[in-house]
Amino acid sequence: MNIYQTHDFKTVAKLNQSLQNMHAKWYPDFFKQYDYDAVEEFFKSIIKAENFTFFVLTEDSEPLGYAWIETRTYPETPFTKELNSVYVHQLGVIETHRGKGYGSCLMKEIYTFAKNAKIKLVELEYWAKNTRAKNFYQNQQFKQAREFAHRRL
Repeated sequence: MNIYQTHDFKTVAKLNQSLQNMHAKWYPDFFKQYDYDAVEEFFKSIIKAENFTFFVLTEDSEPLGYAWIETRTYPETPFTKELNSVYVHQLGVIETHRGKGYGSCLMKEIYTFAKNAKIKLVELEYWAKNTRAKNFYQNQQFKQAREFAHRRL
């Protein structure tokens, strides 16, 4: 197994398929069905942004998973302290290889990245129907800090 940083937007776009389709199935009012060309173009436009980092996990040179993270700085305000974090936008492993520890390996790479940047906080969010993600992140010792709600009018 190998994990490396990448600017290969085509590989990231391919690895995004099962994650995008899962979200579209569970939340069709919010998410579009996977469209490789549109997803590829999107990742192409952001993959070299200074605050974004992409990791790809391979086994025998076959890409099996990826992570998209962002280094964030929240400025101090009259209400909050300045805060630096690594925000996990997406973490995905192709369906046929889930449950084999690859997601945990990607998370370890993210923790190492954060520690090397002297950042002590890793943040993320997941959708309520994604109980697999909830359980995974609880096993990774994430604690719920806030809740997000919406109301349709």
